[in-house]
Amino acid sequence: MESKNDNFKITKKLIENINTIDNPTIGYLMAADARYIIKNHGEQGLKLVEERFKKLGYNFQYYTIEDEKYYPMSIRILSLLIGRELFKWTDDDFRKMGEEACRISMLLKILIRFFVLPSTALSKAPEFWRKHNKKGTLSIKDYNYTNGRLVGCLDDYHSHPVVCRFLEGYFTNFMKFAMHVKKVKVKEIKCNHKTGHHEFLVTWTF
Repeated sequence: MESKNDNFKITKKLIENINTIDNPTIGYLMAADARYIIKNHGEQGLKLVEERFKKLGYNFQYYTIEDEKYYPMSIRILSLLIGRELFKWTDDDFRKMGEEACRISMLLKILIRFFVLPSTALSKAPEFWRKHNKKGTLSIKDYNYTNGRLVGCLDDYHSHPVVCRFLEGYFTNFMKFAMHVKKVKVKEIKCNHKTGHHEFLVTWTF
């Protein structure tokens, strides 16, 4: 499910809408944005994003981010949309950001350290989600390890399509480690930001 171009436009109406979203995002995900910007566009690129934030009326600077602190979802969404506006990011950029964020997350470190069996790791996934997200309930259905398929369901999670693309990348790397496989594909097959219901089809090959 690709993001429509209209979803990327930073308008007064969009800002009004995202400011109403009650879904705090953890700091290390915001820090992942900063690392991606610096890696691909340098320190000057980061300054350009912060200047755009200022023009939109937000006094936000990436260096103030604390990994374990929570921030408004509106800031998270704007961080991604400004990147799209300035650097012509595509959905694949958002997915790559998600993959990189997962590599450094405490969630993944715990997974690698304590859980070996895929079934055990997956059973703990909802608990990990709750520890790192104040909103949203993660559940898994249609799990078939041999056939390489499951559906991840996320309820009561309100955000924006760009965040969903980020989650596709994040879940991709999570599943590579959880299932002990190298090839994983994650695609959002249901996305309803009004109800907060999302479904991600996950497939893998050995």
